[in-house]
Amino acid sequence: MAPDYDPKVHNTLTGWGVAYNNYFLNRTGTNLLQDIRSLASLYLTIKKVSPDVVLNYTIKPVIFGSLAASWRKVPKIYSMITGLGWVFSPAPGFAGKMVQSLTIWLYRKAAQKNHGLIFQNPDDQQDFADRRMIASEKTFRVYGSGVDIDHFSY
Repeated sequence: MAPDYDPKVHNTLTGWGVAYNNYFLNRTGTNLLQDIRSLASLYLTIKKVSPDVVLNYTIKPVIFGSLAASWRKVPKIYSMITGLGWVFSPAPGFAGKMVQSLTIWLYRKAAQKNHGLIFQNPDDQQDFADRRMIASEKTFRVYGSGVDIDHFSY
């Protein structure tokens, strides 16, 4: 499942025997209606696919995907936290503080739905532990999301 349908990617994946499902995602911004649409799109796509495992990646899919998968009773839900960015930094102004508080609350709700959270950064892993967002035994650490091109050459 991925947003931003690209026919070339779809055809390549299909050629490899991989089923591709598109869903709507407003990647940036704080438009509540667009975010509700993203959540609904994920929910309906998960309902259609009926997966046994969901792995979410990046902030909005982690939050919306975890919630939608839990509502659809997906047996195993995991998420990768690639970075927390400004959300866990001091927020400027009242509006910034409100967005930050809501985002942290949503992250907490989503984290609680996961069977495990995968972190790329030990500081982010510690932030989640300090805020009691998920039990530490449900967290894992990886060292990036790239491929070792010295070991796996083209």
